[in-house]
Amino acid sequence: MVEVKFMKGQNSIEFMIIFSIMMIFFLLLFFNVVDKFNYAASEQEKIYAKSQADLFASKLNDVFLAGNGANSTVELSGTLKNGKNYSISIYPASHAVTLFWDDQYYSSHISTSSFSGLLTSINNSVNLSNKNGVISIAYAT
Repeated sequence: MVEVKFMKGQNSIEFMIIFSIMMIFFLLLFFNVVDKFNYAASEQEKIYAKSQADLFASKLNDVFLAGNGANSTVELSGTLKNGKNYSISIYPASHAVTLFWDDQYYSSHISTSSFSGLLTSINNSVNLSNKNGVISIAYAT
């Protein structure tokens, strides 16, 4: 009977060792999954920011290429899908529209460098109009 008591203690220690190893494995697996989820959310944020910048640049190019008298309205929410605020700035010398959020940015190419009106901190819906090749930008009313 003495041997049975020693075996019970050994079984408890073996169980604790195996349980500890399994817990370490599952914790590592959990942190890996959380890391992948955060990466996917970050990539989704970048893709949405890119689509907003490309939409704005595309509308600017459309109004420019349509010629004198062309008008368009661009609906901008000012926030990404996850609620983070963004703003758009136009850099005529670089032929670029840049969308800024948090500490990141994305730039999209535009065809013209002739603008008047709003050029920085655009984060709401705007009206675009072509007046003799100069794109006028004003907040929509």
